[in-house]
Parts: sequence; C-alpha cells; structure tokens
Amino acid sequence: MGCGGSKEDESKIKIIFVIGGPGCKKGTICKKLEQEFGFIHMPIRDILKSVVINKMGDNWEELLNDVKKGKSISSEKLLSYIKIVIINSQFKKILLDGFPRNLENLNEWNNIMNEISIVIGLIYFEVTEEIMKKKLIEMNEENEEEEEEEEEEKEKEEKKMKEDKEKLMDEKIQNFIKHSKPIIDIFNEQERLITVNASIENVVDVYYETKNAFKDKKWHKN
Repeated sequence: MGCGGSKEDESKIKIIFVIGGPGCKKGTICKKLEQEFGFIHMPIRDILKSVVINKMGDNWEELLNDVKKGKSISSEKLLSYIKIVIINSQFKKILLDGFPRNLENLNEWNNIMNEISIVIGLIYFEVTEEIMKKKLIEMNEENEEEEEEEEEEKEKEEKKMKEDKEKLMDEKIQNFIKHSKPIIDIFNEQERLITVNASIENVVDVYYETKNAFKDKKWHKN
C-alpha cells in the first residue's frame, strides 16, 4: 500500500477507501468530493449491481444467486468483482465507498490489487452508536412499509419481532466497530487516515471538515 512517486506508481489507479457506519453521510460527502476533486465515487453496492446487470466476468450468475439468497460474499470473490469493474471503468481516481469491511478484505486487496492500484489513504466517517441505530431503525421502518401484510401480527409476535430486530441492529453496529478498528489503526499508524466527525447534523459542515482534511493531506494532488 503506500503512495510513492515512481513512474510505475503514476500509471496505477489511485484509490481512497471510505468507511463509516449507518447514518454517517459518506455517500453524500463522496459525491461532493467527486464534483470538486475528480475522484469517481464508487459504492460497493453499485459495483456488485454493475457486475450482475452487465454480466461481467465468469461468476456474475453466482453473485446474483448469492445476493438473492442473502449469502455473504467472501473477500476473494468480492475482490474479483471489484477488480473487473474498476478495470473496465477505466477511471484513474476512485473513492471506494464501503471498503474494506474487515482485515480480510484489506489483505485480499493487497494480494489482488497492488499491481494495478495504489491506495492513497482511508477516510473514516465517525458517528455515535446512537446515530447508527437511529439510521438502522429508519431503514427498517421503510422496509416494513414496503412489505406490510394484509393482516396484523399478534401483539406478542410483534413484540418478539421488534426485540429480534433491535438485537440484530445492535449486533450490526458492534460488528462494524469491531472490524473497522484494526483497519483504522493501520492507516493511522501510516499517517494515511482522515477521521471526520460525521455526528454533526449539518452535512455542509461535515463536508467542509472532510474537504479541508483532504487538502491538508494533499490527496487532491495525487
């Protein structure tokens, strides 16, 4: 990983990883960075959609089946999808939104992507657990409206379902914190980390904090 100045480095695709929990506004901020600094915003979910829609590679049908069945995608498979989309996009400066999700992702990236890319750094949008849970509840309520049944569930069943959903939300938040910390520590030690306080309600303020840190790191000049 690392950012050098050799001719070989100059020919590589420049990548900035972007991570943050639910409600951190990273998608909105990435779009603004894209407009101002020319880094193309590529969320992982859009990469996976692109593989399926455009039938890219030999394993796109396998990905479609995995998504339909709600299966988790291994780091090896995920990186194969990312690689084919990034190469076909021909973009040279990318904000990779939602990656890496864990150390295994990062290690697999180093195995597969180092020959064609160079990671400039990591932007971490930090939010409180309260904000993450609030966002997950909002997302859950939206899904419930779309999937509302004709008959109401019994009160006892509804209570159990609510408790189960809250438990899953808490587990999701704790897993994000657990798996993100080692990655954040690595980039911090390498002085290639931007941490943004995304708990601020005003998205404009969050953007200016990100933008100023971006300029301080001189990432816009890569």
